[in-house]
Amino acid sequence: MMFSRASNEDDTAFSDLFLNHFNGEPMASWYKPIKLTVQKKRKKHDFPDMLPGVLILPKKTRAIMEPLIGPYVEFLDVDHSEIQGIEINLANVTNVIDALDYDHSELTYFTSGRISGIKKVSFHLVKVINNPIFNIPENKAHIYVNDEFRDLVIKSKGLEFEKVWDSENDEEKERVRKQQYEAQLAAIEQSKGTEVSFDEALSLVNAGKVNCNGMK
Repeated sequence: MMFSRASNEDDTAFSDLFLNHFNGEPMASWYKPIKLTVQKKRKKHDFPDMLPGVLILPKKTRAIMEPLIGPYVEFLDVDHSEIQGIEINLANVTNVIDALDYDHSELTYFTSGRISGIKKVSFHLVKVINNPIFNIPENKAHIYVNDEFRDLVIKSKGLEFEKVWDSENDEEKERVRKQQYEAQLAAIEQSKGTEVSFDEALSLVNAGKVNCNGMK
């Protein structure tokens, strides 16, 4: 099933909503339910079509997905007056994470230096592994999902996945291991206390200013 703007829905407002929003920013405080109509009837899908980058969730699909993606999206109501008997929500992804690995991605740029496109995307695994659905600042209109999301909906109808990055190939595995190692080192550095020499430490112990395991 494919949805489109209802004939009595303001075209300018409708275009503005989908061209200038759904870009990672929260909308719930000002959003007004849009009126949709069925543009094309076909076999029932778990994820109906409308526009690229816009996720439409029927009631049943939302119930399945919400425990996983609830913290990362806004569920926006729809005016059902012309699609009675069909309960759907729009999902606005608000989880924007700075996860793009510039060193291993292939990017194109405008003459101004601003990114114009992404030919090949690569992510920092530690930043995306626990984010089932997200946008990136460089391309907020594009929805990215991880394996946990894909595995949950892999048997659903109406949603197609394009693999844009694979952390499991040999080169990526090595790079990911390095990322994880560096992250662990950074965590250790942050948790370390004040460093002193052995003689300074011994003086502090003798002065009773520090405790040492195994000493009485």
